[in-house]
Amino acid sequence: MKEEDTSGRWAGPVVDTNGVLYGPVRTAAPWGSAGCPIAPRSYRALHGGEGAPAELKKLAGNPDLTIGDLDRGFWERVTVKELPKGCSQAVGRNMGRLEVPFAAVALPSGLPMGWVALLPLRTRTLNTVKRVAQIRGEDPLDRSLLVQDVMAWQSFGTGSLLDLLCVLESAEQGGRRPQSMDTDEAEQLFRQRMSEGELRLYDLAGWGLSETDAVTLGDLLSILEGQNIALRELSNLTGLFLWELAEPALHPYQAVDRWVSQLSERERLIFTARRAVSPRSRRTLRELADELGVTRERVRQLDIVLFKRLRSYIASDPGRSISWRIDTISRTAGVAVPVGRMEKLLAPPPNSTDYSAILLQLAGPYTESQGWWVLQSARAADPTPLILNTADEFGIIDMTAAGEHLQGWGLAEELHTDWLLSSGSVREFGGRFVRWNGPPNKKLAFSLSEMGRPASAEKIIEYIGLDLDVRYVKKVISIDDHFIRATRTKWALASWGLPEYRGVAHSIRNLLEQFGPMEIEEIAARLEADFEISRTSTAQYCGQLPALIVETGRVRLRREDEPYKYRGVAVRDARGIFALEEGRVGLLLRVDRDVLRGSGRPLGKTAGAILKVLPNDRLVFHSPEDLPLVVVFPDFSVSGPTLGSIRVLAEAAGAGLGDYLNLVFDRTSLTVEVAATTVEDHDPGWPLVSRLTGIDPESGLDGLAAALQCGPAEAAPALRKRGDGAVADALPFPDPTGPINDQPASTE
Repeated sequence: MKEEDTSGRWAGPVVDTNGVLYGPVRTAAPWGSAGCPIAPRSYRALHGGEGAPAELKKLAGNPDLTIGDLDRGFWERVTVKELPKGCSQAVGRNMGRLEVPFAAVALPSGLPMGWVALLPLRTRTLNTVKRVAQIRGEDPLDRSLLVQDVMAWQSFGTGSLLDLLCVLESAEQGGRRPQSMDTDEAEQLFRQRMSEGELRLYDLAGWGLSETDAVTLGDLLSILEGQNIALRELSNLTGLFLWELAEPALHPYQAVDRWVSQLSERERLIFTARRAVSPRSRRTLRELADELGVTRERVRQLDIVLFKRLRSYIASDPGRSISWRIDTISRTAGVAVPVGRMEKLLAPPPNSTDYSAILLQLAGPYTESQGWWVLQSARAADPTPLILNTADEFGIIDMTAAGEHLQGWGLAEELHTDWLLSSGSVREFGGRFVRWNGPPNKKLAFSLSEMGRPASAEKIIEYIGLDLDVRYVKKVISIDDHFIRATRTKWALASWGLPEYRGVAHSIRNLLEQFGPMEIEEIAARLEADFEISRTSTAQYCGQLPALIVETGRVRLRREDEPYKYRGVAVRDARGIFALEEGRVGLLLRVDRDVLRGSGRPLGKTAGAILKVLPNDRLVFHSPEDLPLVVVFPDFSVSGPTLGSIRVLAEAAGAGLGDYLNLVFDRTSLTVEVAATTVEDHDPGWPLVSRLTGIDPESGLDGLAAALQCGPAEAAPALRKRGDGAVADALPFPDPTGPINDQPASTE
């Protein structure tokens, strides 16, 4: 390069492709002297709020001086025209410690390298720039060089970078149009270097500067948006084909591939095993450490360094297609998006590596959950639990409020219902959305509210498609105050205000207490209409309830002075009942799961009659161990007296599942004796019969017949007929239908 030729060629002003005008090289000022900024524009943008070096604060007499104040205007605040040598060296060292803005533009496109090589740069900087100019040529740059590009030049450090950027900025002449020039030579030269698309953008920007208050292109677009502005430059611009403005960039996966190809073999292994796969497929630090022969910590460090290097690459010009795709993914996904909507953005081109895991990590990171990509940092703020918890008593969700919560979270409005339904906690019925992960009673209540009429448990389940056991459903709604039993088989919501069905007896009593004596037919008709109770059932109840008196077809409540009499009781026909003596009765029952659970059971009218248990009585019998057993007789019980839990008595007697339990009640002493028997452990004979019935084993067949209130010959057939086969099998003769040995068996 000949100095004289170069200086003559670039003696005048130059313009870059962005329209920035630079004066002749003589207008540039060396770094550290008046007219040249102390910190370049990119540093001021990145570190503007940080404090300036102490030497400059002292020089300016301003302790609050910041990096952002170190532009060309700094020299207006000081009395010197250049930094003293010691001061400039200290300031240079301090500035060199700042983070380098690698992604910023260092040399804009269109700037001639020959002109740059004439700037008043420091010797070390100038030598490097001249060497680059010799290699690249003196002509204008065809593309902008970023800071990271010039930092890659040989022998070019942060000091040279600060020198170049500041001196270059000192040559800027201000405005974007060369209006200060006496001729149009620079303007014509500038326009000749532009493509048609660049010219149209340039003209539009010029209109914005002249006719609006816009400072940036974003400001200008905001002004144009929504306004009917008939502007030639704007219409020309919108008609441009994109291929006239730019070449298609590399596919982001191909750009990543290019970067990966420059890694060492070890780096490539770590990157692909830790970053280029989904979290579920990542190899562990230990696995990689063992394979590479290094420590886990070293693998972890390299993994972090590689990811930082990738981020720097993405911020550079070669990696711009990756940054574009990351931005598109972030805008498309927001806080959450169905996986299907991202397929096109994440799909690799043919014969290319799939780097979707990398893009999702850089854009979010996003993780997959129930068919959605969800922004990891947004998970904690997901308002879905709040929306579910504010559902009403039937589980119905207020979708207006839900929409406000989801919109505030950042979820696109068109995805609100899909998001709630995808959680599995919400279902849609007829346009209404219902919480579906709560207790079953809310779902059952919603089902009834939707049906709008009483329904059976089976119909309630069927309506909403729940897979629940009918017995379980009946149990759930029977203990929930939101439900009432509307009929013998149907349930309703308590909020409907319908009469509650509590059984036939309760319904009859309510009518008699409300209206007094009534005809049986009238009672039956009312209960049939209100509760769907058959007239036959009502008539039977009227004739059997201890609290009622029936006289010539009319029913009334029994008065206190009217004694109750048991009717139609016969010991020989009552299974498990043995009349032992006056006021004593033996009760035989099989130990089943109900007994072991502690459930109550009927005592029956026959045993009640023997023990003289009257309506509304509550008797407490005690075992020899002083364990209580309660007998009650509600006056509206059709089946007669009932027993409380006998579980404790059974356990005290050593009874197990399938054993027989004999209880002998004595009304006079209010005692109960308990015997547990495993039949297989005993031979047939009167001792076994005694354990099962409570009769005296010496009394033999006569004692058994007396307990059954039948003749000796009828005892065995009566036992078989009424279902006491275990006692019949225990008799000391082989064939109960054959000759009967009426001699008592030995008690041994």
